[in-house]
Amino acid sequence: MAKITVVPLEIITYIAFLLPPLARVALLRTCRQLQAYMAPLLYRRITAMGMKGRLLSLTVLSNGTMPYGNLIERLEYVGRGASDMYMTYPLLADALGAMPNLHTLSITVPPTHVGFFSALLKQKGLVRESISPFQLIEGLLTGGTPSSRYALPVLQDLTIQGDANFVALAKNRKIRRLCIKTRLTERRLGTVMENIDPRYLTKLKLTLYASTTMELVLMFFLVGNVCYLLEEVDIDGGIFNALDFSESLYTPSYYPFLRRLTINGDDRRAPIFGSPRRVCYVKQFNHLTRASIVLVKLEYVRFGPVVWTYGVGHGSENFT
Repeated sequence: MAKITVVPLEIITYIAFLLPPLARVALLRTCRQLQAYMAPLLYRRITAMGMKGRLLSLTVLSNGTMPYGNLIERLEYVGRGASDMYMTYPLLADALGAMPNLHTLSITVPPTHVGFFSALLKQKGLVRESISPFQLIEGLLTGGTPSSRYALPVLQDLTIQGDANFVALAKNRKIRRLCIKTRLTERRLGTVMENIDPRYLTKLKLTLYASTTMELVLMFFLVGNVCYLLEEVDIDGGIFNALDFSESLYTPSYYPFLRRLTINGDDRRAPIFGSPRRVCYVKQFNHLTRASIVLVKLEYVRFGPVVWTYGVGHGSENFT
């Protein structure tokens, strides 16, 4: 083990990649020299819930031998009981500020914890507020809430479940992929759009509350009006008329770069048409063929279990 430093890093990485996580930890404990090699593999992608989130935060904040926070690139955290609210969330908020290389973040907390956790994120300066120089002076004099431009500087992928208020983390950041698993009304959706910088967002996954197909269509096009660079859109919108939705796609569109469109992709039930299935498939084929004139980059459309794919140059549409 004393000669471990002469072994090429590629070999150690390959061996560690084949081992389960517990075996990697066991190797890490056998030799201190392995720490520099194994720690990046162990901490690059982390999933934590409950007590594990607390231990992770303490490791990041209290360990002086190695900056573990710098190693974390992907973090998925799931909050649970009341103990997390008072014992884990404050530590986690501090630990997030010590993860400069974190580019993918997923947060899931119970609805009753949302207000407390949101306030913590603002208190710790993780929410980048847009303030004028005059407000900055006032904040310096009165000791207002800090807002750090150095917290989570490379965050690009954000997943939220629990409440849409967490989308404040996306404010003034170059978020490229956003997933909101909380069901949104049109008013809540408007709040989400206000916190997104449309110049960077390319992939969006939403869960919407729409009582009619027309409401779903309007929300779809209003999202495209704001986020004009979207390439992938995935919407869970409940029950809708797939034929009416596909018909709306060949109207003037706000999605010039859209490549993939999915509506209720996880739903295995047949979509609602209101007419015989075979007749509706022919109509929908014609709708999507006409839509290709406007959505010139569209390659993939899915309505529940029904999938349409465009061939090269939109010249050979195929249904699967």
